[in-house]
Amino acid sequence: MENIFTTRDLEQINNKGISIDKIEKQLYYYKNGIPKIELMDCATVSNGIVRPTEKEKEAFIKIFEDHKLNTTIEKFVPASGAASRMFKFLIEFLQDFDSKNETINAYINRTGNKNLAIFQVGFKNFPFYSELLKHTKNKFPNFSELVPDKKFYLLVKTMLSDKAFNFAEKPKGILPFHYKENRIFTPVDEHLNETQFYAKPKSKSKVHFTITKEFEKDFNRLGLTKHEHNPKVTDFMPQIISFVDDLVKKGMAYVIDGEVFYEIQNFPSYGKLSGKN
Repeated sequence: MENIFTTRDLEQINNKGISIDKIEKQLYYYKNGIPKIELMDCATVSNGIVRPTEKEKEAFIKIFEDHKLNTTIEKFVPASGAASRMFKFLIEFLQDFDSKNETINAYINRTGNKNLAIFQVGFKNFPFYSELLKHTKNKFPNFSELVPDKKFYLLVKTMLSDKAFNFAEKPKGILPFHYKENRIFTPVDEHLNETQFYAKPKSKSKVHFTITKEFEKDFNRLGLTKHEHNPKVTDFMPQIISFVDDLVKKGMAYVIDGEVFYEIQNFPSYGKLSGKN
């Protein structure tokens, strides 16, 4: 590995405190992609979720109600990135499935794409399915004559195609995933509806969405108030570095091969949510 770097490269790498092993790891991810993460368990009470007692709940509600009229209430929703990772298993299906020579079951057995099997079972339950089916039938006039596997393939293709629904390239926040009260809701709708529970009387609710520049036009279609600021992490690197450096100096974090890790022994409550120590 070191043979691909010049002497100047190695000096710069050394000055930045980066190990060759770390660079090899990053190059591996660049060439092969980040490994899939399998969820082993879901968060439940005492395993990632803390359930307050009735007394604690009442105390927290009282604190909020006593102070909300004298403050600005704004919900912060983290970045809504593209849904490409969410639909990665479907993208792989479209790229690798041999629709002329194999069945979907054969494809699943060949590739081990278990997520596709689960998705296939619940596909018709998604609130966007009816519209997707209608669009696919219009796009492929012989759709009704096809075998089920071919129909499923074309439905997925229409759902992800950039000339149709293009779900994989849209922000997750605006995808029509929920159905209730006889209408379809997006995650953004859910966040806005939730504000009625904590908004101040006779005042507008405020929800702060962080989005990437490429998705600005998608969110503008929702009729939201145009944002006033476009902050970037790179604009605050000195402050971030200073903050991390302060954590290290206080013994709350440490550095190994140029990476910073929390010193969990100095966090008494670490592991409380997961019930682990």
